[in-house]
Amino acid sequence: MSTFMNILFLVLHILLGECAVLYRKAGTDLTIQCDGASSKDGVEWKFKDERIAKIVKGFKLRGPIFPSGSNKYHPDTDSLRITRLESSDSGRYSCSQGSEYDVHVVSAFVQPGTVLPQSSDAELHCNVEGDTKAKVQWLRPPDGQLYHERKQIVPLKSLTLKDNGQWTCQVQGLQINITLTVVGLQTTEAVEGTVGRNVVLPCSLPQITSRRVVGGKWEAVHLPEVSTATLDNTQKTLQWKGLNTSRVIFTNGPLSINYDIKLIKYSLEMKVDLCVLWSLMVERS
Repeated sequence: MSTFMNILFLVLHILLGECAVLYRKAGTDLTIQCDGASSKDGVEWKFKDERIAKIVKGFKLRGPIFPSGSNKYHPDTDSLRITRLESSDSGRYSCSQGSEYDVHVVSAFVQPGTVLPQSSDAELHCNVEGDTKAKVQWLRPPDGQLYHERKQIVPLKSLTLKDNGQWTCQVQGLQINITLTVVGLQTTEAVEGTVGRNVVLPCSLPQITSRRVVGGKWEAVHLPEVSTATLDNTQKTLQWKGLNTSRVIFTNGPLSINYDIKLIKYSLEMKVDLCVLWSLMVERS
C-alpha cells in the first residue's frame, strides 16, 4: 500500500471517528498520529489500555510498559513511533484525544526450517497476529504463480525440487517473501564396478546453501562388519567419524558438499550402501 493511500486511509477513519485498522510487516517501524493533540493540553498514549507515556509541555512521564532505557516507543505530542515491530506489538493503540488504531503485525516463516531435504514435510506460515480470518494469497516458485491454498498455514507434503525457491505471502497490501531451500541428494541406487577394483559410492549436495549441514551418516547395509559412520560436527569443520577398514575408506579432512566413500576391491555381494545425509539438521538463520 502506497504512502498516499495509507495517509488517506487514516484521515478517513479519523474524520469518521472510527478505529483505523493497520497491517504492518514484522521488523518495520510504524508511526501513528494523534489528531487534535497540542503541546499545551498534552497527550497520553496507551497500548491495550496500559499507559505508554504521558506528555505535558514537553515533559514525558513513562508508563509501566515503557520503562527507562527502552527504545521500543518514541512518543511525541502529535505522534507515536513504534520501532522494530513484533507479533507482541499487535493490539489497540490510542491517544487521549480519541484517535485509535488496531495494529496487526504480519510475519512469514517456514517450519521446521528454511533448508529441508527432498521428500520431507514443511509448513508455510503467514501469521497475521490478532486476525486469524485475514485472507492470504500465496505465490509459489519459480515464477510467482498463484498457489491454490489461501490459508495462513499451508502444509507442504513430500517436498520436491519444484518447491525450491521464493514463496510470497500477500495480505492486506503487504508482500512478505521467504526462501525455501529444498536439498536433493545426488546418490545412486545401483553401482556398476569391476570385480576386484575399488569403487566410489557418490553422495553429495547439488548446491551449497547459506547454512551448513550438521549431521548425517553412511550406513553399510550389506556390510555388517563395517560400523555406521556418522558426521562429526564437534570440531570447527564437518568430518567423518568412522574407522577405515579393509572394505571401506572414508574421506579424511573437512567436508563441504561431497560425502563419497570408497569400497575396496568391489565384489558382487557389495550392493549399494545407504547414504543418508541429514540435511534438515542445519544451522538456523
